[in-house]
Amino acid sequence: MGARFILEHISALDANGKDVVDLGCGNGVLSLKLKKTFPQARITAVDESYMATASAKNNFEINQLPDSDCQFITNNCLDGFGVESQDLVVCNPPFHQQQAVTDHIAWQMFCDAKHVLRSQGELMVIGNRHLGYDKKLARLFGKHNVKRVASNAKFVILQATK
Repeated sequence: MGARFILEHISALDANGKDVVDLGCGNGVLSLKLKKTFPQARITAVDESYMATASAKNNFEINQLPDSDCQFITNNCLDGFGVESQDLVVCNPPFHQQQAVTDHIAWQMFCDAKHVLRSQGELMVIGNRHLGYDKKLARLFGKHNVKRVASNAKFVILQATK
């Protein structure tokens, strides 16, 4: 449900010709939308699961999208990515790890995103309203660098600028 909501707002980004990471890509639905909306974007779909990155790559093939300027990487968040190497990170972080509700994975994703973003780079995050990502992002990026893009009864989409 969160992915469906953020899909409605992908077109508000400025990603054409930019280096874009779909962090925690799952089946690649956000990567697909990004590539369809911004054909000149260089997409990197990242997930900790080999099955997820294989699924994302397969979905590009099924949708007949060119993936010559796309990468599908199985990785622990953004470990090994260069400092200030990306323009945009889009993220729908998990907040469950088995039965535990936690935000430690999201926090690592946010910290890693800040590390790899270039100056004026952006992180777009979707999360359940009750998770308080706005406060966490404000602590990391600065209060004036975080804005609400959209919200509904269940979710909030936030954009943090480095």
